[in-house]
Amino acid sequence: HQALAMWSMFAADQPAGNIRNARRISWILAQNPAFTFDRAMRLQMLSLMPPDFWGPWVRRDVERLGMAFQENGGFVGKIQDDRKDETAGDNTQAFYGLMGFWAAARVGVVADASAWKRMNDYWIKAQLPDGSWGRVSAAAKEGEKKADPVMTAAGVAALTVTQQYLAETVSGYRRSDEDLKARNAGLEWLDQHFQLNDPAVEEADWYYYMWIVQQVGFASGYRTFNGVDWNTEVTREILNRQLPDGTWGGEQGKTVSTAFAMLYLSQANAAVGAAKLQYAGAWNDEPDDLLNFA
Repeated sequence: HQALAMWSMFAADQPAGNIRNARRISWILAQNPAFTFDRAMRLQMLSLMPPDFWGPWVRRDVERLGMAFQENGGFVGKIQDDRKDETAGDNTQAFYGLMGFWAAARVGVVADASAWKRMNDYWIKAQLPDGSWGRVSAAAKEGEKKADPVMTAAGVAALTVTQQYLAETVSGYRRSDEDLKARNAGLEWLDQHFQLNDPAVEEADWYYYMWIVQQVGFASGYRTFNGVDWNTEVTREILNRQLPDGTWGGEQGKTVSTAFAMLYLSQANAAVGAAKLQYAGAWNDEPDDLLNFA
């Protein structure tokens, strides 16, 4: 959680060089975390630090995170030195791991095309028939399959990232009909079911969910989901939820909630500047066009 906190502070323009932050960074980098979440958050922190100096730390964490990466494109929660593959069906861990690879790629440590393809295929196979994602993959036991708003937003974000980097690492890559169908189905599910205060999100961190929704909104150009102007309404809700001591409190504790609230607010002024006209027919066949235009 400390790396997550530092990531949010850097996103809010806190300098890495002041003495207090330098001490925190040194403490965080001295740790050898055994969990996918911790490595992914540390990579997010490192992605906002000068890559010329911190590149070796990024490469080290990517290598270690690879120990949790499975052949099917998912991740297990604990990093394993012996690299045993397991039946990875935990979508939460799959998204944490992808977040780590994504952060590293932003500073030039890009996974090879086969890794992006495996992650892309994992999320397509994990999708449920209604376009949503649950906390476990679609291959899990029947009774465990259940649409989850947080994981559905994560699924759309995951496919956005994997397909973006496939386009960058594979010469002549073009999104397949299956890729397009999966991503658009997830967007449609969000557009039909998104709620600002969704009871189904109570067990997860609401601020984490809203940060993912923000990433999906920016990448897709959707100004609203289910009629909710997410940029305006979520920003207002986060500001209203701030506690008198400056923190935010959620299901996962103040550190996590405050960090994701800050991450959201650090981008809250970056409103959607262009949107596409949605019409009857294949209006979203090129879902990255606004991203490329921007």
